[in-house]
Amino acid sequence: MRPWGQAARNLRRSHTRSSMMVCVVLLLGSWAVIASDALDGPVSQPSTRISAAAGHDAWSLPGRDPGHTSSLLKHMGIKGEISWRFDTDADWLTQPAIAGANIYIATSDGRLSAIKADDGMVTWERVLPTPFSSAPVVTDQMVYLTLRDGQLVALRQADGHQIWSVKTPAPLAHAPVVHRGVVYAGSWDGSLYAVDAVEGHLLWTHQTGGRITAPVSINRGLLAVAVNDLLIQIIDLNTGKKRLVFEAPYLLSAGPVFAGDHVLISTQGG
Repeated sequence: MRPWGQAARNLRRSHTRSSMMVCVVLLLGSWAVIASDALDGPVSQPSTRISAAAGHDAWSLPGRDPGHTSSLLKHMGIKGEISWRFDTDADWLTQPAIAGANIYIATSDGRLSAIKADDGMVTWERVLPTPFSSAPVVTDQMVYLTLRDGQLVALRQADGHQIWSVKTPAPLAHAPVVHRGVVYAGSWDGSLYAVDAVEGHLLWTHQTGGRITAPVSINRGLLAVAVNDLLIQIIDLNTGKKRLVFEAPYLLSAGPVFAGDHVLISTQGG
């Protein structure tokens, strides 16, 4: 964290950040009032309740958990020493995922490699027809990927065998989130897709009205999604309907992050 400058500048920045936080907290705090209008009823339910792999040594999706908190419960004892090295013929465009005994690496040539975390040896590799849009997401049995041609793909974690794929009409630009049996993926055409994590059939969709510009964030039955780098929409996962819209004062620099009952955002305006 950079040190603060002059006291006056510190006060101005603190006031600005506090004001932005208050706006977001007030929006979530008034959710019950806004959500009191007529609902269309519950959405279709998934066949299982599986979620992205969890554990103190797992980092199975970007942001580590469905809320994208990037937090660890305890120090992992990392010493900063090189244990092994894994070289690829193509560029890394996304971060790896860590779950169980493996690390999953997606490269720009459409190759997904599962390598052993303890020695870097390859467990299996899978080449997909188009490049990846984002980092892989891992559960106890599956690996999920979004592709630039609009495909959402599920592979078997043990050997990389493809279990199912769903083709959408526009590119899926960000990593999905797997939560309680559902894979949530946002598209460049503004569509939010909810797909059964095991069977691969579409459960429901939501149209945000703009381009989805970051991975979604989930906490306590709510989903936050960034739209057009400026709006945060809060979606009720029980109904698939929009409950709140928050307009940021500046363009967003990252996706929303849940912290308990709060949604945190960062903007290009500081």
